[in-house]
Order: sequence, then C-alpha cells, then structure tokens
Amino acid sequence: MSLSAAKKRDILICCIAALLILCAMAARILGSPEGAPGLSSMIRNGIYMGLTAAWGVSVQRRIIQAQTRRYLIAIALLMLLWLTERAIKYEFNLSAASARRLWYSYYIPILLIPLITVFTAMSLGKPENYKLPGWTRLLYIPTFAFMAMVLTNDRHQLAFRFLTERMSDGAGYAHVFFYYAVVGWAIGLMLASVGIIL
Repeated sequence: MSLSAAKKRDILICCIAALLILCAMAARILGSPEGAPGLSSMIRNGIYMGLTAAWGVSVQRRIIQAQTRRYLIAIALLMLLWLTERAIKYEFNLSAASARRLWYSYYIPILLIPLITVFTAMSLGKPENYKLPGWTRLLYIPTFAFMAMVLTNDRHQLAFRFLTERMSDGAGYAHVFFYYAVVGWAIGLMLASVGIIL
C-alpha cells in the first residue's frame, strides 16, 4: 500500500524535526568549540525557537476553528517568549538585578500556557462560532495574581526567599509558599486540560 503525498510530507517533516532536536542535544553534549563561547547555546536556542515558530505557522494554516487557532498561536508565542528570555539571560552579561527580573518573567509563560491550554481543550471539536462560557474569565484572576506575586518578589520574598544579600537567582535562595502555590496552580490547570480532552 503506497503512501499519499501528504503522508510522505508529514513523515519528512517529522524526520527533519527529530533530526534538528538530535542536533540540539548533540550541541548541548559537545559544548562550544574552543574560541567560540556560547556557540552551542546559540545553536540550541535557534533550533528550538525555529521549531516553535514553524509549529505556530503550521497551526495558523491547519486549524480551522478560529478560537482554537488563536489559543494555539498564543501558546506558540508564549513559548517563543520563554525561549527568548532564557537566551537573553544566559547569553548576555546582565547585572544580578536584571538577570533576576528576567528569571521572574519566566513565570509569565509558565502561568499563561497552562491557562490557555485549558481554553484550547474546551474549544476542541466545537463549531466555528463557539465562544467560551463567561465564567472561564474568572480563571484569569488567580493566574494574574500569582504572576504579580512572582514579578514583585523582591518586595516581599514570598515566592523566593534569598539567603544572601546579593539576591541572585543561581544560588542562595529558598522556595517559599507562593512558589508552591504557583506550581500547584499551573499543574492543576494542565491536569484540568487533560481531563477535559479525555
């Protein structure tokens, strides 16, 4: 039984994506060559950002239901934001305060991706004009509250308590109550989305 042209194209795309992921893993294991510090990390970031962008473009072309398409594109953009934040933090020589703020900003996609995943799960298989029920907007309240708690951590240290004066993100800190609440909320949203899909 011969494969259709579309199936062959899908297999080729999957093989190229798998090969790129293997290249990123190899770059991590092998590290940067002598005289080119950070090259390995730049290659990895470029591969992951390229794959994420390609996935976003494919969603734009393949998904017909407008609401689901918007949510999936938003997830792709948030993933790109996260990868960009990590690349900036680790590739540039930032002050301790700037690196810490960038680290806090990771929690924007960490919290929004699970929330939008719930909205996506609720939109799957629905008619073109389907809109989420109004009560789902209430889910934004705890999400943005947790985000605000992390972004303002320097003022209260209720998510991360720093054990040294330097207040760095690399060492000398402990997780505090709001960190566990943030992680619990994100995990709860992901489990809810899986439950909705099932």
